[in-house]
Amino acid sequence: MTATPAWYCQPARARATSWHTCARKPCRTGQKRRFLCLTHVKELIDQNAQKLRQVWPNAPLGIYSAGLGRRDLDSITFAGIQSVRKKAHQIGHVDLVIVDECHLISHKAEGGYRNLINDLQEINPSIRVIGLTATPYRMGHGYITDGNALFDGMVEPVTIAELVADGYLAPLRSKVTGSNLDVTGVHKRGGEYIEKELQAAVDTADMNKSIVQEVISLAGDRKAWLFFCSGVEHAYHVRDELRERGIVAETVTGNTTLSERDAILGAYKRGEIKAITNANVLTTGFDYPDIDLIAMLAPHNVARLVRPDGRSRHETEKPHRSLPGVRLCWCCFSAWPDHLCSTAQRIKGTKRRVRGAR
Repeated sequence: MTATPAWYCQPARARATSWHTCARKPCRTGQKRRFLCLTHVKELIDQNAQKLRQVWPNAPLGIYSAGLGRRDLDSITFAGIQSVRKKAHQIGHVDLVIVDECHLISHKAEGGYRNLINDLQEINPSIRVIGLTATPYRMGHGYITDGNALFDGMVEPVTIAELVADGYLAPLRSKVTGSNLDVTGVHKRGGEYIEKELQAAVDTADMNKSIVQEVISLAGDRKAWLFFCSGVEHAYHVRDELRERGIVAETVTGNTTLSERDAILGAYKRGEIKAITNANVLTTGFDYPDIDLIAMLAPHNVARLVRPDGRSRHETEKPHRSLPGVRLCWCCFSAWPDHLCSTAQRIKGTKRRVRGAR
């Protein structure tokens, strides 16, 4: 299959503009075109649909997601891959598939995305596929256009630096803390630290106290803090240290029930909770533009650095004193040596392109 790929490093509202551009003209001119917008978590499905509604209130929009309790098909359908991966014949003719977080599509001709697209192509051999992602690569494979991947090229690439300069994303400034996690002797598997060994090395009472105290001293009047920890127990221990110092804090992990998670995140967005600690959970599908401090307490390779700090980059309605309409966010690193922090900054090009940020 020949796919028509696109890599967009864009905030949610800008992505909605992409869908709006693709879909509105043919729909308004009476052309019978059908669009399927796929992703893997219910939060993104709901957010993407809401963002499209903001720019196109009367869009012929359906949502098909078991997690959201919706099974509606329309000219433009936002769907969860787990809900529709075996339902190509129920979906029927589709002209364009747009996959959000398309780096999750397997390089091999297998998996839910590839199987669904192949089934849809049997119905419409002229189907086209566009992918959206801020990280156009897969660990262990390389770029999503390499080898026998679904996508054969990148069109419209945009850097984070360009989006920051244009006001779509918040400026991010890193602060390397004096406390650094020691991972000496921790083994790796598949390029990542083994979680059990990592937690044993970094989740110590003295280190947690030191890091939390330092983050508090750096935070100043910042109101929405997000901590990325090395594991579930580490996340709870950091939360407890925050509470010991009078910070209203909660924890979200993979074991948190959906109702409890929704309640915690809702209180966080209302300003009732200042800090949330998590263990590799709030990296995708969590859209809260007012986050103004991120603490990275989980050593990973540089590639995985991009997504967690993306939680703090989303556009905001609150103006910053230096860049109108954009706020500045601190990102505190306790998990990366200095040379990796500078490498990550070069990859994302934040300092070089942010003018007037302090």
